[in-house]
Amino acid sequence: WLDAAKSYQKALQLGPSPQDQELYRLKLTTIVDSRLDQAQLTEIAQDSEFQNLRAQALLRLAIESYNNKDLDEAERLFKSAKDLAPEGELAFQADTYLNNLKVIKTVS
Repeated sequence: WLDAAKSYQKALQLGPSPQDQELYRLKLTTIVDSRLDQAQLTEIAQDSEFQNLRAQALLRLAIESYNNKDLDEAERLFKSAKDLAPEGELAFQADTYLNNLKVIKTVS
């Protein structure tokens, strides 16, 4: 799936029609949201060519860390995701988790 994501990202950079751009973005979002493992998400998160998808990949990695009780790593990743996409739904999700982490740290 990582190769497919790279192909769609390259196709987006070639300036396709607005309809194709939307289709490619949707496919990329689906791949990042549900098809990649941790190593592949990390690769996307570190690759500047993936632009907005980097924040999405970081958010998925952060949620995985949160679910695995690696709270310090989760906090770092949520903050990184929010830094890359400071507005919108992704930032809202990151803030929600960051607030939960504050509560957990206060209680602990």
